[in-house]
Amino acid sequence: MLGDMEQMCRLVEAVDPFVTGTIWLGKMNDITRRVDQRIPRAEQAIAVIQSQQSDANIQRLYLLLKDNGKVRWKDSIKSVLRKRATFVD
Repeated sequence: MLGDMEQMCRLVEAVDPFVTGTIWLGKMNDITRRVDQRIPRAEQAIAVIQSQQSDANIQRLYLLLKDNGKVRWKDSIKSVLRKRATFVD
């Protein structure tokens, strides 16, 4: 997940007709370790991604896409939803 909630919903909508299996969504793991901090503006990009993947935004994304039968949630999403007592199928 490297976009905001609206971008993720548009992406799922765009690929849905071409997917016969599942669409997996998850947070970017170990962002500060995976992104080279020496790159100009990397710190700013990391902050944006972390903000987009806040618990509140994850819960909002789940509520927007939970009825799409093709969408599956990676453990990084499920752990947020469990913590916030949001239903996970």
